[in-house]
Amino acid sequence: MRSRFRRRAAFRNTLLAGAFCGLAAFSVRAEVVEQLDFEFYGVTVKPDEKLLQAVNRNSKIREGGNIFHGYTHWNIRWNYRWWQEPTSCRITETKVSVSGKITLPKLEQAAYGQWAKFDAYITKLKAHEMGHYHIAREAAEGIDAYLKSLPSFSDCSALERQANQGAYKILDNGKQRGRQYDIDTGHGKTQGAYLRD
Repeated sequence: MRSRFRRRAAFRNTLLAGAFCGLAAFSVRAEVVEQLDFEFYGVTVKPDEKLLQAVNRNSKIREGGNIFHGYTHWNIRWNYRWWQEPTSCRITETKVSVSGKITLPKLEQAAYGQWAKFDAYITKLKAHEMGHYHIAREAAEGIDAYLKSLPSFSDCSALERQANQGAYKILDNGKQRGRQYDIDTGHGKTQGAYLRD
């Protein structure tokens, strides 16, 4: 019996939405900061063990009774500053950050023929997980563009509500895109990210 396990890229989104009074500005300054890290877990193949069995045995990525080989975790945070006048309030500066961590297997011991098979597999699995991070990066860029595009509001409370509601909507859309990406790719299977044995 063949088993195929794909990692559904999961994300836990932590948000920091804050607003600070700005000093003075007539144009919006913006910044999107990225940080992507990789974490690896070791895989050792026992004598007469299949590569798939070894990766399943060594993986610590488990969810809902399933074993997965790769995992993408991402966070988006945003901050902005505003300028308040007697009858209006507008954003003058934004800072959006996206951070991610991709967990993947690293082959440490295997039979000669298994190394090439693993190398081909890990390249495709990494590409699939990078697709999840790309979705997060696009969501962060979308939040930044949205915040910069907001017009002046009559008061800063209304501006803050509108800014955060719109940013959360873009974030939710990013989550949905990540779920759809896994559906469309069969958790990477259509991209070649699977082991047969």
